Amino acid sequence: MSSSESENKVAEGTPRMPTPPMRRVTVNALTDAGWVAGSLHVPLQVRLVDYLNRAPDFLSLTEVFMEGHAEAIAYLALQRQAIVFMLVEGQEESLSVEDTGIMDEHLVSCLFRMGSLKGKIMVKPGTRLSDVLAKQRKFIAVTECTYWLRAHQGGDASAKYGPFLLLNRDKIVGLSEHTAPA
Repeated sequence: MSSSESENKVAEGTPRMPTPPMRRVTVNALTDAGWVAGSLHVPLQVRLVDYLNRAPDFLSLTEVFMEGHAEAIAYLALQRQAIVFMLVEGQEESLSVEDTGIMDEHLVSCLFRMGSLKGKIMVKPGTRLSDVLAKQRKFIAVTECTYWLRAHQGGDASAKYGPFLLLNRDKIVGLSEHTAPA
C-alpha cells in the first residue's frame, strides 16, 4: 500500500469537525492586480473584520468576477496580503465595530499606492490614531468612505462612495486624522 493510500484510509476513519453555520458576504476587493468581485463564506457569528484578520493567507472566493474575464469563475483563492481594500455589500457594517460600549468616531484620510480615501473609523475613547495602527492586526473597518483611484489603476479620477470597507493596514502609505468641516 502506498503512503497516500494509507493516509486516505486514516483520513476516512477520522471524524470531521462540524462546519459552523455560514453566511455569504458579497465583496469587491481592490487588489494589487486590479478588482476582484465575489462571495466570501464567513461564520455566522464572526465579524468580517475578525474573520479577515484571522483567515489563512489565501481566502476562498466563489462566484468570482475579475478584470479581463467576461464570465464568472466558480472559485478563486485570493491572497489576503494582495488586498488593498475590500468594499462590502449589504448590512455587514452592523458587524464592523466592537459592541464594547462607547466608541469615538475619527475622521481619517488615507494615502495608498493606487489612490486615496477619506472616511470614519471607530475606536475606544482616548485611543490615538498611532495606537490604532500599531495594535490593529491587519484590516481596519472604515465607514462612510469616499475613495479616488489613479486613472491607470482602474480609476477615472472621480470620487466613489462606499458605505463600508475594510482597509489593509499594510497597504497604507500615510494616514491622517482631521476634524469635520464646520
